[in-house]
Amino acid sequence: MLYLFTKNIEKVRALYADVLDIAGIKYKVIDPFKSEITLWNETVKIDNVEILHEDIIYNFDIISEFPFTPDVTIDSDYRFFQDSYVSQQQIKSHVYSTLSILSRTNLIINDFDSDRKIYNRISVLEELVRIGLKTTDYIMTNSLNEVIDYFQNTLLWSYTELKSPIKKITKDILPELLTKDNFVPYMFYEDIKGKNIRVWIINRKPALAAFYDEPELKGHDLKLEKYEYIVDLDFFNLEAESIANQFGLYFMEIYGKIDSSGNFIAFGIDNHPDISTLGKEGKEYLSRKLISEVFNLNLPVNLPKPDSRNTVFLKKMLEPLFERKPD
Repeated sequence: MLYLFTKNIEKVRALYADVLDIAGIKYKVIDPFKSEITLWNETVKIDNVEILHEDIIYNFDIISEFPFTPDVTIDSDYRFFQDSYVSQQQIKSHVYSTLSILSRTNLIINDFDSDRKIYNRISVLEELVRIGLKTTDYIMTNSLNEVIDYFQNTLLWSYTELKSPIKKITKDILPELLTKDNFVPYMFYEDIKGKNIRVWIINRKPALAAFYDEPELKGHDLKLEKYEYIVDLDFFNLEAESIANQFGLYFMEIYGKIDSSGNFIAFGIDNHPDISTLGKEGKEYLSRKLISEVFNLNLPVNLPKPDSRNTVFLKKMLEPLFERKPD
């Protein structure tokens, strides 16, 4: 039995139901935050069904989150907030304990005990350097002067969280981000010239890579991310094995750029790749490769043709940005 743990049941069903039905694999999609869970010793029961040691767990999108506390100086009674906060933290703790036990007793994609050691982008980049990969140059600061002194050209920036998108920014807009009354620190990166690349790794082997173009506006035509897939990845075998071993993840993504000298420059990893954002070609290929690897099958799969990531959410985000640019 395959148990898929997720906070978005409909998305996971849409992504994996067809391939699991084709493979004849029994599965159940579960939101552990809305399930009855009982733990004792190394045994886990979910909705009154015991998870057997031969069952496989796929942790699609549940990550360990840092707790937060209310500011004790606020001019209000925050006892009700505190009650809600404690209840939510208890639910999270229960789910985290469940995944931690299953990481010890079952094959789990991805291993929760390894997953929760990946704190933020800085720790990830440090780990990548430790195993010999080249990474982008970066600085973390909330000082406008430091950023201006550190970089000469166009910058990239993001929050430290792994899922935070990396965005482009020019020096004339920097003062809008780093205002005098804003003390939030951001990560700033050197904008390396080269091809954007994403590489998906399954069971320590590169399964698929893609060159992709950044969104752009030509005339009045909005061009979204265009993907050109690569399946011959023997050149990346050693790096993929080193990366997967370092982070202890069964299914992951590493992304970066190929510079003018042909070197891979890493910008970060995604420890829970959401392949549902890819076009039909890419997500079908990866879903079949993952299920084939996990269950030692050889499901038929077509070589993915170039496609694009085209979502309503992405359009809504991009169109206002492009509208600011003169024709």
